[in-house]
Amino acid sequence: MASYLNQNELVTSAICNKADDRQLNAEEEQAYADLDAVSPIDEFEFRWEKFIEIDVTTRMADEMLPKFQQALLAFDSSTDMTVVKDKRVLRMKFLKVAIAACIVILGTVVVMQYNNPQSPEETEAILGADKGVGPGGFKGTLFLSNNKPILLAEMASGQTLDDGVSTIEKKDSGSLYYTRNSDKINAEARNKLVTPRGGTYTVQLSDGTKVFLNAQSSLEYPVEFIGNTREVTLSGEAYFEVSPGKKPFIVHHHGKEIKVLGTKFNVNTYEKENRLTATLLEGSIELITNNKTIILKPSEQVIVANGNITTRTLTRPENAISWVKGNFSFEKVTLKDIMYQIDRWYDIDVVFEEEPNASPVTIRRVPMNLELSEILDVIKEGDRFSYTITADKQKLIIRK
Repeated sequence: MASYLNQNELVTSAICNKADDRQLNAEEEQAYADLDAVSPIDEFEFRWEKFIEIDVTTRMADEMLPKFQQALLAFDSSTDMTVVKDKRVLRMKFLKVAIAACIVILGTVVVMQYNNPQSPEETEAILGADKGVGPGGFKGTLFLSNNKPILLAEMASGQTLDDGVSTIEKKDSGSLYYTRNSDKINAEARNKLVTPRGGTYTVQLSDGTKVFLNAQSSLEYPVEFIGNTREVTLSGEAYFEVSPGKKPFIVHHHGKEIKVLGTKFNVNTYEKENRLTATLLEGSIELITNNKTIILKPSEQVIVANGNITTRTLTRPENAISWVKGNFSFEKVTLKDIMYQIDRWYDIDVVFEEEPNASPVTIRRVPMNLELSEILDVIKEGDRFSYTITADKQKLIIRK
């Protein structure tokens, strides 16, 4: 294969083989040394976003290695994949997962194309023969004011619905927009947006407030806000960008209220986690629970669990909304908390054979579009656990 590798491909091959503890040939050794002289490998700050921008398809396999190499070299100081002396967040073992797996697949396809050309359909069948558990995506169901369910995946982009006083438009594959289309007032008209496990969706309400709904969540809201307040009911998790206005915006969940005027905040109310967590990014919010009022300032987070209220200041409050931008971000959380997110996003039941280690784990900015096995290999780095995915892909079994 080395006979038709160009310089970019040689460097990529060298990095992959080095990360995977494989022997480098003479050309790869030289390519690795040349790159190390310019940008030492142990100081690399990889632009993870560049990895996920590459469209890995069988039809592009013959040109993908050079593109991948360009992505590896496209790094800068703005990356959030922080390098800490003697303890990098992104270690070589991470590279083994992120790079070697990709190159093994691509290398296989390149060899097949050179030595045994096949049709695109035949190649896709070979690559798909052992397909893993894939990530979630844009999925949701909208219940209109008459309780009629609308499967949003079946709506085309630009298609509209009329629900009496408002027009609902699907702008793209994952968002809805409400606009008033009538002078009529219907205070009883309410809609409900529901996402399944493995699904997210975005809705812009009639007042301009934008809500990003995470997997296995629901948001109930009036089609048009009437009266002196703007009130919605949340189950699960959502990030709110509240449109400024004189009417307070109130989020309800099982007797608890979050009240704002115009701000950006995230609310997590998943019942399995048995707590409410609110994180403020901009503005100010009031949390009202059990006749107590807690006022949050930017970068503060409040946790209500088992009748206790805890408030803390975060150094990275943006981690609370990393899911909105398509990333997992785990900041000093337990393995069990991490697996709650894996359970929801990959629509798979997580089973612990033993009570997991409660030590906090920090892993920043891991793309949510990885297959399940890839994300698990990142999380278990350092042999935190072993795992098995059942043949029917319905259960993930975690072992110590």
